[in-house]
Amino acid sequence: MDTSTVGDERLRTQIDRFVAAYNAQDFAALGELLGPQARYQHHGQQFSAGDKQELLALMEQIAAGFPDRRFAEVRRVLPSGSHVVLEAVWTGTAAADMPGFASAGDVARLECCGIFAFDGEQIVAWDDFG
Repeated sequence: MDTSTVGDERLRTQIDRFVAAYNAQDFAALGELLGPQARYQHHGQQFSAGDKQELLALMEQIAAGFPDRRFAEVRRVLPSGSHVVLEAVWTGTAAADMPGFASAGDVARLECCGIFAFDGEQIVAWDDFG
């Protein structure tokens, strides 16, 4: 049996769980998927978090600013080794003016490519581009 395929499918399942929890704003489930030192960097929007608690707080802050935010379209999930590349379209309606990004009521849309690093089944790093 090719164990790299089994690993790839395991990580694909974890990303599917991540997207579902993100879209449902299920922060408890997101917390279970993140390692304690999970770091995040959004290279296009300059958001960052240095650990799991900062990342969860950032996700809650973004959800408050874009209450219907979600990965509206998952285009590709490409697992390889301990990493997964997620190509997706993120959308959300701005609850208030977000200078330089969206005005209140506008639907923001980002075509994103996220690179997730895993330690076992937990996400330990997420670099987002888009």
